[in-house]
Amino acid sequence: MTSKAFVVRVILVTLFTLSVNILVSIFIDDYGLYRSTIDREIKIHGSERTSKYLLSHKYIPDNFEGILIGPSYGDLMMNTRLINGFKIYNLSLNGGNISELRILLNKVLERKKMRFVVICVDPYVFKDNGRKTNSITPKEYWSALGSVNSFSLQVKKIVNWYNPEANPYFDSGWGYYDSTFAKRKLNSRLEINKRLAKGVEDIVVHPSSLREFGAVLEKLHLLDIDVFMYFYPKHEEILKNTPSYDEFKSKIMALTSKQDIVWDFNSNQYSRLVKQAESFSDGSHLSKVGALIVLKEIERVLSSFYN
Repeated sequence: MTSKAFVVRVILVTLFTLSVNILVSIFIDDYGLYRSTIDREIKIHGSERTSKYLLSHKYIPDNFEGILIGPSYGDLMMNTRLINGFKIYNLSLNGGNISELRILLNKVLERKKMRFVVICVDPYVFKDNGRKTNSITPKEYWSALGSVNSFSLQVKKIVNWYNPEANPYFDSGWGYYDSTFAKRKLNSRLEINKRLAKGVEDIVVHPSSLREFGAVLEKLHLLDIDVFMYFYPKHEEILKNTPSYDEFKSKIMALTSKQDIVWDFNSNQYSRLVKQAESFSDGSHLSKVGALIVLKEIERVLSSFYN
């Protein structure tokens, strides 16, 4: 075989392999990018950031009337299927900040004006800004057509199938992240004590993150999308150990509009939630018990507003 023939053969084999990879990716359509997503239920199998970014292109706007955004505090154990009467996708990100959440929200809104957005507010969202990883970028759209990442996703699906107990996304058609397995060995009371032992907690807010949040609210107001915003519950001892929390809350409230529906799970009305350690899985994130209280209150607020 001549060198020219060899090169031609290599090129043809490469093109054939790429074509097959692309066709398989389109057929499987793990992110609902290429075929209709209406009435489909697409679960997360790999990277949450990549998955939710790509699902924001079609799947989420085509199948849901509202979204919930927030950091891990709005993500873990927050099964929005339990909010009766409303189809809400949980677009929160584990470790997400306002910059990343804004990208996801904007991508959804490019396709559809949502009926409402529920925002989980916690200082964590505002401590920095900018993307924290290489994910949530347009290049991931094209990578979904066939790449090392798409191959890794298929491997992850097989792993999840063989070990479903350890898969936090087993019921993620609505964006749900179940942390039961990951947090199973933690004692919430002990974790709270560990945090208290570290001394007074200070809140750091990046100035750019506040500007970004203000831009998010301004866009939602301009589009006439209803905004529901809650301050995430903290165990009462943790909150008392965070003297700058009221100042943080004031900064956030200054960005809201009078038509926004805002409530604080740290108020006396929700003392049952924040007094018991059992509301939390690790002293910070909600347990299934705590999450259900929050979800049902979101349901009550939405129902009161729309009915």
